[in-house]
Amino acid sequence: NQNESKIEMVSKVIKLYPNPNKGTFTISLNKSISEIDVTVFDAVGKLIYQTNKSGKDLELSIPNLPSGLYIVKVNSNELTETLKFLKQ
Repeated sequence: NQNESKIEMVSKVIKLYPNPNKGTFTISLNKSISEIDVTVFDAVGKLIYQTNKSGKDLELSIPNLPSGLYIVKVNSNELTETLKFLKQ
């Protein structure tokens, strides 16, 4: 199935862990990238957090997040991904 291989490929390029978490997590890329925009939205699409990072392992800490589902968009010249995480 074409969709399965695409999902498998994407999961090797970028990971978010731990998931669920307490507002502190790492986004791990398969290689170091400069100029990465990271935006976090709540479940209804409201912008919660925005930052610009570079590197391979991006550590984020967003204190005082209410529990729930969040969407993380990672965007650079080389990569555009949308991830989800659960805040405990």
